[in-house]
Amino acid sequence: MKKFIGITAVAILALAGSVRAQSDPLVGTWKLNLSKSIYDPGPPPQSLVHQYESAGKDTYKNTRDLVDANGKSSHRELMLVFDGNEHPRGDSASSTDATMDRRFDAYNLEGMSMKNGKLITVFMRSVSPDGKTLTFKTMGTNAEGRPFSRVEVFDKQ
Repeated sequence: MKKFIGITAVAILALAGSVRAQSDPLVGTWKLNLSKSIYDPGPPPQSLVHQYESAGKDTYKNTRDLVDANGKSSHRELMLVFDGNEHPRGDSASSTDATMDRRFDAYNLEGMSMKNGKLITVFMRSVSPDGKTLTFKTMGTNAEGRPFSRVEVFDKQ
């Protein structure tokens, strides 16, 4: 009987952890809906898919697969930590070398990216209450120092 109770307890704890990870509305695969997205200036990419995996408290592994407007594909993986502290990017080829992200609640996260201590972009991720849409608003300056803004709308896959 004690063995049965122990096995049942372990199963319940494992299930609870699984349900908690699944209940995070950001976790999952998100595909860009070009018809609902705005790029100023354009052109928009041909396709963009983000995948967010839980990697601990307020920490995510983000995988991005992009096909730009010219058809060039790129793949990027990075860790995002939504703790309000600055974290180095570790990608010298990137237009940014550090990010700061924080979570307001389960559905709303904000952040900024910097290069050599200078603010480059500010962004907001918002998941809809039904968990089916992710809106990613970004404003900043591009590599040439010109301002840009984007509203990217993603559908959960």
